[in-house]
Formats: sequence, C-alpha cells, structure tokens
Amino acid sequence: MSAKAISEQTGKELLYKYICTTSAIQNRFKYAWARLLRDHPWLLSQSLVVKLSQTKRRGKLGLVGVNLTLDGFKSWLKPRMGHELKTSSRTFHSQAEEFYVCIYATQEGDYVLGVDVGDVDAKAQNLLVGVDEKLNTEDIKRCLLVHTPEDKKEILASFISGLLNFYEDLYFTYLEINPLVVTKDDVYILDLAAKVDGMADYICKVKWGDIEFPPPFGREAYPEEAYIADLDAKSGASLKLTLLNPKGQIWTMVAGGGASNVYSDTICDLGGVIELANYGEYLGAPKKHPDGKILIIGGSIANFTNVAATFKGVVRAIRDYQGPLKEHEVTIFVRRGGPNYQEGLRVMGEVGKTTGMPIHVFGTETHMRAIVGMTLDHRPIPAHTANFLLNASGSTSTPAPSRTASFSESRADEIAPAKKAKPAMPQDSVPMPPSSATITKAILWGMQMRAVQGMLDFDYPSVAAIVYPFTGDQNTMETMSYAQILTIAIIAEGIPEALTRKLIKKADQKGVTIIGPATVGGIKPRCFKIGSTGGMLDNILASKLYCPGSVAYVSRSGGMSNELNNIISRTTDSVYEGVAIGGDRYPGSTFMDHELRYQDTPGVKMIVVLGEIGGTEEYKICQGIKEDCLTKPVVFWCIGTCATIFSSEVQFGHAGACANQAFETAVAKNQALKEAGVFVPHSFDELGEIIQSLYEDLVAKGAIVPAQEVPPPTLPIDCSWARELGLIRNPGSFITSICDEQGQELIYAGMPITEVFKEEMGIGGVLGLLWFQRSLPKYSCQFIEMCLMVTADHGPAVSGAHNTIISARAGKDLVSSLSSGLLTFGDWFGGALDAAAKMFSKAFDSGIISMEFVNKMKKEGKLIMGIGHRVKSINNPDMRHFLATSLLDYSLEVEKITTSKKPNLILNVNGFIGVAFVDMLRNCGSFTREEVDTGALNGIFVLGRSMGFIGHYLDQKRLKQGLYHHPWDDISYVLPEHMSM
Repeated sequence: MSAKAISEQTGKELLYKYICTTSAIQNRFKYAWARLLRDHPWLLSQSLVVKLSQTKRRGKLGLVGVNLTLDGFKSWLKPRMGHELKTSSRTFHSQAEEFYVCIYATQEGDYVLGVDVGDVDAKAQNLLVGVDEKLNTEDIKRCLLVHTPEDKKEILASFISGLLNFYEDLYFTYLEINPLVVTKDDVYILDLAAKVDGMADYICKVKWGDIEFPPPFGREAYPEEAYIADLDAKSGASLKLTLLNPKGQIWTMVAGGGASNVYSDTICDLGGVIELANYGEYLGAPKKHPDGKILIIGGSIANFTNVAATFKGVVRAIRDYQGPLKEHEVTIFVRRGGPNYQEGLRVMGEVGKTTGMPIHVFGTETHMRAIVGMTLDHRPIPAHTANFLLNASGSTSTPAPSRTASFSESRADEIAPAKKAKPAMPQDSVPMPPSSATITKAILWGMQMRAVQGMLDFDYPSVAAIVYPFTGDQNTMETMSYAQILTIAIIAEGIPEALTRKLIKKADQKGVTIIGPATVGGIKPRCFKIGSTGGMLDNILASKLYCPGSVAYVSRSGGMSNELNNIISRTTDSVYEGVAIGGDRYPGSTFMDHELRYQDTPGVKMIVVLGEIGGTEEYKICQGIKEDCLTKPVVFWCIGTCATIFSSEVQFGHAGACANQAFETAVAKNQALKEAGVFVPHSFDELGEIIQSLYEDLVAKGAIVPAQEVPPPTLPIDCSWARELGLIRNPGSFITSICDEQGQELIYAGMPITEVFKEEMGIGGVLGLLWFQRSLPKYSCQFIEMCLMVTADHGPAVSGAHNTIISARAGKDLVSSLSSGLLTFGDWFGGALDAAAKMFSKAFDSGIISMEFVNKMKKEGKLIMGIGHRVKSINNPDMRHFLATSLLDYSLEVEKITTSKKPNLILNVNGFIGVAFVDMLRNCGSFTREEVDTGALNGIFVLGRSMGFIGHYLDQKRLKQGLYHHPWDDISYVLPEHMSM
C-alpha cells in the first residue's frame, strides 16, 4: 500500500513542527494524567477541544467536545473510553462555514481546492500544479481566492503556498483542512485529514519521525492484524490481514494482490459477503461456527515463485495447529499454479491425508474462482482434483522442431509503433520491445540471473548486457537521454508516487515507453519476453506462449496476467501479446497506450483488458471507442467489485487498488465500459466464456483464420531448477564432514551453533568439533584454550614475529604480514609442538626410561624438540593473565530497514563482530580513538578462520582425498568469434 492515512494528531504535529506553532496531544488511554500535565502545562489554563480521530461526521455522532476545562475533558472522556460505536456506512462532505483547503495528487500534478463558505462540491475552486512546477501567491489569489475578502487574501495565499511546499517536501498524497479559520493576524486549523506516501519512508524518516498508522474502521488493530503488519514491515514479501467479520465462516489466504481481489469479489458475488471473515494475503483465533470453517488458500499462476517452497510454512502450520483446526471443523480448499506447483499441491494433499483433515487441492486446470463456488455449494467438488505430474517439455509422439522453426521472426507489417495516449508523445514514435523481433536487445539492471536465463530460453539471444551498479531511479532518468533506449520496464515496487510522476513526465518528453513500476513485464510469443513474464518453460508450454495467437491483453497484475495467459490459451488460438502495466497508482504506460498499439497491429484481432479498482485510466477506453480510435472488439473486466459492499474503505493488494471516489470503483468502471459497447461479463467467472464466445464469432465471420498449431520447441531443463525439484543429483566436487552452513543455522560436526553457545563450549570445544569431530570433555576444552593463550606470543625476536614486524614496517597489510610470519612455521620454528609430541610419545611407548631417552638422543646427535627457550627459565617464569553497545544498537536499527526490503539482508557475523569489537575498544577505557583505529580488528577474523583451515586440512587427510581437478562441464569456454570460425 502506498498512500497511508495518518491520524489527525500526527498530521497536525507535522504542520505545527514545520509551518505552525500551536500544540495538540493525543490520548490513547496509556498516558498518566500527571505526566500529561508535566509535559503540557497549558492544559490547565486553556479551553480544550476533544474529538475522536479518524472518524467522519464526529459532530453529529456526539464525538466532539468543545470549550472544556481539564476536569470537563475527563468527565467527557470517561463514559466513552473503550466503547464500540456504530457509524454510518456512508460518508458525506462536511458543511463548511469557514474556509476550506484541500490538496490531492493526480498523475498530472497536485490539485489545490479552495472554497470560502458553503458546500465544497458546489463551490470549490481548483488549481492544478504540474509535476516539478511551483505555485506563487498571485496564482492562488487569481484562481482560488476570487470570492475571499480582501483583508484575508494575503495571509491565506501565503498559508496555502507554504502548505503546498510542506505537502511536497513531506510526500503527502492527500491533505484536507476543513474548516480553516482565518483571522486578521493568524490561521487556525480545526479539522484535518491526511495521507502520506508510505513508500517514501526512506526519504522522509527524519522529518516524519515514528509515524503510527491507524488501522481502518476507526478502531484499534486486532492483535492478529498487528502481528501480520509487523511481519510485513520486516519482510520483503507482501503480507496483509484485515479482519472484516471475526465470526465469519470463510477465511482466505491468497497469493498475489490481483488474485486477492478476485477471490473477495467471488465470495461477495456468490452471496458470501456476510460470511467473509477477512481480507488477507499470505488467522486469527475465530470462534466456532455452527457449520464449520472454510479456509481458501488460493492464488493466480505465479511467474517466478517456487510454489512448493511457499507451501512449506503453510504445511507446517497445518500440522502444528491441526488440533484447533479440527475443533473448528475447518475445510481447506487450495488452488495454485506456477513453478513447481504440482509438488506443492501434492504435499498439501499428503498433509490432508496424514492429519485427517479435509483438504481439496486444484491446479491450473481449475478456474481460480471455482473453489469459491465449491465452498458455497454452488459447484460440486470433483472426486479427482489436481494432476501432480510435472509437465514434460517434449513429447515422443511429436517431432521436435528446430529452435529456428519454432521461434521465427515476426513479419515487419505486424509491428505497430508504441503510441502514447498523451499529447506530449510524438506521433512517429518507435516500436517497443514486445512488438519487435530480432532487432530488439535488452539491458538488464540488476543481477537477475534466473530472469535472464528465462529470456534466453524463450526466444533468440535478446539480452545484450547485465548492469549491476547498486543505484536506483537517477539511472532510469539518465537512461532516457539515449535515443536507442525505446522502452524501460521497472520491475521494482515501492517507488514513491512523486518520483514515479517525474519519471512519467520525462518519459513523455523523450518518447520513451515505461512499463511499470511494480510489474512483471510483458510477453510476445516468438519474439520477446521481459524478465519472468509467463513463468517458467512448463507454464509457457501449457499456455501455448511459444506461438502467437490472435488475442492481445493488458493487465495491471502480473499474477493475473499469467492467469489470462491460461484462460486465453484454453478458449482461443492463444496470446498474440500481453503486457502487465503494474499495480501502482500511476503506471508509466496506461491501458490506452497499449490498446492503441494493438489497434494498429494487424495480427491482433481482439483485445482483453483486466482493470482494477482505483484510478481512472479505464475511462479512456470509453473515450477511445467514442472517438473511433478503438474499433477492434474489446473484452473488459475490472476486479475489486466487492469494495462497494464493505462498510469502510479496504486497501487491496496493489498500491493503486483503492477507490478514493465513487467513479474509481470497479462497479462504476464495469458499467461505464459496458455502456460504451465493450464486452463486459457479469463476473470474472464468466470472463473465459465471453472471450471464447467472441473468438468463435470472429472465426465464424472469417475475421480470424486459425493457423495450424506449431509443435512446441524442445529445450533442456535448467540444471539448478531441476536440482531444486529433486529431478537430478550431481556428485559433489568437494566432500566435507565437519561443517554445514546450508540450513537455518551453522552446524559444526553435527552440532548446531545455538547448542554450542548453550553448552558454553568455548574455543576449545569448537576446535574439538572441527578438528576431532567430537565434543571433548570440559577440562580438555579448557586446556586447549590455555594452550592458545600461552602460545599467543613469545616476544618479537622469534622468527615468525620478526617476519611479521619487518613486513608491517614495510607497509604491508595485516593479512600479508601475518602470512609472512606463518610461512616461517616448520620443524625449526613452530613445528616443535608436533615433533615433540611424536618424539616423546615414541619414547614412552617403547618402554625406555627418560634417562635412556636423553642419552639416546645425545648419542644420535639429535635435538629434543620442545626443550629449551632463549629467555625463559625456571628462575624467570612466563606469567600471563587474560582479562559494550551504542554502535551495535545503531547497526541493529539499520538491520530493521534492510530486512524489510529483503529478508536475507541481516547484520552478518562479520558485521556483528566488527561493531561489537569497536564498541568494546571504545568503551573499555583502555584505548584512545587512534589506538582503536590501528587496524587490529581483522585479526579476530583471521585467527578464527585459521582454526577452520586447520580443520579442513585434517579433514581432507582423514578422508584421503586425492589431487583435485575441477570438472570441465562446470567451465564456460568463451572464445572470440573470429578465432572459433
């Protein structure tokens, strides 16, 4: 979700901090009165106003108290605290008797509304401030303050100008003050409603501070909602839970923003709105329902997600909570598609059998809405459900055509220019990649190896380069300056809307097509695909995306675009081209941009559009039909129809999936498109039927002549993916038996690292595990640690220390200096430990007494290793004694931000040891700052890793491993073309 409502108190705090001076406080029943009076002494001397935050029509509901003393405030608040209040499901504009100002964002810029008195809808003056444009006070007076008294124009114009600057600097998307009281000398803000762009948190964190976003419906968040919101903030995944009716029978857990819309729509369409318990994306503790509970685990066909991997946590939860699930008589319906979905569904089916729970699983052969009909008894539950066999990429009965025959070039007369439905776009703009052929080359920004491999497998080698510079939007702006860049696909989500609008404005000026942000991309059979669009090869084959058909589509959702691939391939001659424009409120290219291109493409005979609640782009289709710009038949459906049934605003999966006004609802859009002559089904469930009906009608009229189906190409399965599926195994080039870092935690010789810490094994215990593969007795561990301490240093004159000192004085780094010292180790230096152990052991085992041993060595002229020291003696013994968090706390705060984008961006071992060591040096009182910075820190890592190297050396000797030779099939030989010829 991008635009997030903030509380009135938070909005006023920001205003008071940056452009006003008055104060306000918020009481959430957790402050002591004594503390409030100490922090805000003006409470005793000023008249007070108290009102409920985040609720409209508060005055008519008796939720506003005015002109109160502190005691009167307490008396007013006491009977209302902790009580549930029923508010109307309809919202009305407040009747303003004073001044009114509102600023809200659109793709073209920010609208400023102003009215002096009366009804806002009837009297509001508006002024559009374009992207990157500035507003001066003269424009405000001329456009907004026409009927304002002269003595108030100057102060009001100055306030609105400052308010707009404040609005832009702090990335607001909506700001309304109603009423705004203006006196001769000052401005007073009474009621305020505001939304900020949640995606701009990384930009505005310093100015915003710690904003607490209030939950919907004017109530406190349920514990389950707060828990999921906390997980969402810490994870790169999208996790949402809104409890609508905790007593409801039907619960949903849906993968994908678009799919979550569809499932909620279907439940409401089939009369289950009363029983819909939640809106959720991948539950609470519901009370027992007399007819049992139903859990829908659904989703569209994934493009790149390993479905089986995502089901692991779900399966574990079902096993762990099978008792409560059985107690509530829960029936589970699962429908999913995408990479490895067969294995995921098989595992879900197996857990149903092992736990004895009723779990019904369905794959891509079942319409995604069908399981909702089964839950509400509108459809029978089939006896046999999903096919768990992996789709084969080839068939023995079908001859395997060559790659060239399958992926032939598109005809030049079927390439349509990428027209932009905006005045700033030149009419003779160049083709965009999905409509081009072998001339198209792509540059990928970011190390997305799997997506690159999918693009190479789909068609001709279309990836020219991979760029990985660790930078962001400024490079997108720079890219538009190069004429050869025709299209930019922005896969990333979470881009602030204000920055997206700037990208769109510059793209329009440069004639560049932007697909996204927050998109999976686009696909054109036999030509080109962007990233992971269309999924993996098995789904591309199943959806017949290897040969072009007659149907082009445009969608917002990436997952739903793959669902359209499935529907179109089952009802027509397949997809000609498809584009997902992205789920953000301001997509870089619109439905109309791509439909105009489809209109001019001879190969496209019909168009499918899947819209979404929120925004107004769909209405441009109506205008295009009226102006005869669109003459090809269009099938349209807008998802999110259930939003009009809910009593309060619900934010669906995508950032733009929220209707701020009535004409942005899905119901209004479907009705408008139907009246314009577009083919609109009664529900998403009928979308496939109306597509098939229209296609068959066009075939009957001769507008479409179905071509002979081209056999699918044969392509080998990707090795890494096959290994992930468990289809192949590869003998390891190395064998290790002391350490395993592949799981959730490090394992030393079979013992998890958490157990090592729990048992307080110390360095000696770790060496026992790594060197000897066993847990040593405690006294043995202590002895090893004592040996490490005793042998730590024997002064600067010994060979190793001498070499280290000389290297350090020559300017070498720590590792190089250490290496030079370690290289002196041998029989004469350092090796005495091992040699002495062997020598003394052999003598003892042979049975000779010590005197005989000494005499024998003297007679043979050999030194007794381990005997003698240049300095130390029995009269000069060696005496050694071996003796926390501001920087670490800061690092952990950084970790919270990085893990919210991607879960593996943690403070790792190196980082933790580094900051903790610096904290120790800085805070122990024994070191100056210069001494702390001398470079000793890396020695901790070198010493620890040296122990591990010794362990691996002993391990290889124990395993009797021979000379290592790297396998040839793991080497890519890249030679110059003229040499290979």
